[in-house]
Amino acid sequence: MTGSEEERDTAMVARFALVCFGAALLLTMGCSAGAGDTTTAGTSEGNGTQVSGEPGVLSYNLEQDALEGTFTLADTLLTFKAAKQDEQLLDLTVEVNGAVLTSTLSKAEQAIELDGFVNGSGAETRLREEDRAALLALDRALQAKADLEREPMALLLQRSVSLWSQMNDSFSPSRSVAVDENKSYTSLCSYCGQYVQGSHDCDQCGDWAPNCTSALLVGNRDPGTQYWYPGSNAWSNAQADHVASVYEKGDCFGRCGDTCTSVTYGQVLTQDCLNHDQCVRNGHWIASAYCDDEFASAIDDYFGIPPFVSSAPTCGYSVNTDSYFQVCTGGVTCTGSPSFGLVCRCNSGTAKCPAGWQGPISAIGVSGGATCRKTTAVCP
Repeated sequence: MTGSEEERDTAMVARFALVCFGAALLLTMGCSAGAGDTTTAGTSEGNGTQVSGEPGVLSYNLEQDALEGTFTLADTLLTFKAAKQDEQLLDLTVEVNGAVLTSTLSKAEQAIELDGFVNGSGAETRLREEDRAALLALDRALQAKADLEREPMALLLQRSVSLWSQMNDSFSPSRSVAVDENKSYTSLCSYCGQYVQGSHDCDQCGDWAPNCTSALLVGNRDPGTQYWYPGSNAWSNAQADHVASVYEKGDCFGRCGDTCTSVTYGQVLTQDCLNHDQCVRNGHWIASAYCDDEFASAIDDYFGIPPFVSSAPTCGYSVNTDSYFQVCTGGVTCTGSPSFGLVCRCNSGTAKCPAGWQGPISAIGVSGGATCRKTTAVCP
């Protein structure tokens, strides 16, 4: 990584002028939010760690000052225990495949200490693919538990597990993370739903070089990453590999964390997290060593949220009706595209809306035609 983080942030802010052009691009290419969040453990996240098709089994016991339990994914057993020592100190220990991972939050020192070592010998450890898969699956399982949403011990567990799930084989899990309330964040909350440049450096190019830089749609929750290449007239699912002048959207660019899944304290959108997303989706993957410097810069942004600090770059959510479709007993005909909106008409019979969808809300077409809608969390 070249230059200090402050210098990089200054350069990043200067590139926000791209937003004006990105807004025009939205009008011509279309912009739609995803139909919902994925909280099941048994899925995969883009080009990141692949998780088994099984969702895993989470078992835990939550008390006033302690949270402990187990998580089983295929043949991997993961154990965890979090304890509240007092109002200023939280301790967490996670064991997976012989590795012991610890996370200690000190509000008095405004820091989180992370460590990782081999059970028994105490030697420093590194996380392997099977470790990351189990940790990522646990992260998603935790985020699906409503009774853990506002519990600080559970949030420290979820945030730590999410962080560990993205560490590659060479990245040391031992480090100190400042969660100072006065830390300067380059927040992207006001740019949610707009295009902002993100960049990385690697063996092929440096920070902000054209082929290491992309225009990224901040906060867009469409499932999967899509790419609009120069001279193209449509979005592509083919991952860009150090291509200049590419526009990209989907899977929550800029959101700190491994998934689009929402958490109680809102999404965190920052430039450091945007740069890491750009790195791992443009010729590299989630555990690439070439993205280590971007990952290290984003760690403090990820932990800098309530209740760890009282002020933080959280963006929150608003609710928007953005998804429509139709179910007809006699078949349905649809025209248009998901980007610009589908118009569907019943061929015959009665329209029905599935569970979780509202409607029918309007009559269109013939013989019982109707539209079903669903609300999803999008930019504030």
